[in-house]
Amino acid sequence: MTQTSAKEQVFTKMQELDAALKTAVSVRTELWSMMANLPEEDLFAGIAIPLTFYENGHVIAWGDDSEHFTPSTFELVRQLWFSPDHTLSKEDVRENVMFNEDASAEALRTLIKEARKELQEADFPHEIETLWGRGYRIRQGSQP
Repeated sequence: MTQTSAKEQVFTKMQELDAALKTAVSVRTELWSMMANLPEEDLFAGIAIPLTFYENGHVIAWGDDSEHFTPSTFELVRQLWFSPDHTLSKEDVRENVMFNEDASAEALRTLIKEARKELQEADFPHEIETLWGRGYRIRQGSQP
């Protein structure tokens, strides 16, 4: 590849990226406009305060805040966040967070208890709710 063709390729890719960013900004603006017209009770909690996950360092960001979490809390919140209805069965938590399908009920309760404590100490905007007999769900917390 010649120096000129490499420069042309870089320039072309930069133009493609610029076009994609303009489209993303346009779509985001349209989405926020659509959300502004919905009653608050119709919005899903995950939309009200979105989360960003940074695997390197187990950091979760929300709004202007971010926090480093233990690997197990990070993975639990991430699995809950990206699961349908933000809900996981106890078996899903054992398999996808604890990586131990045979983990005891006590180990599972301890994991959830420690994660709740860690999230509360970080003023995390969502909380883990127990769905008795079914599993766990992440929902909008009581923090502003």
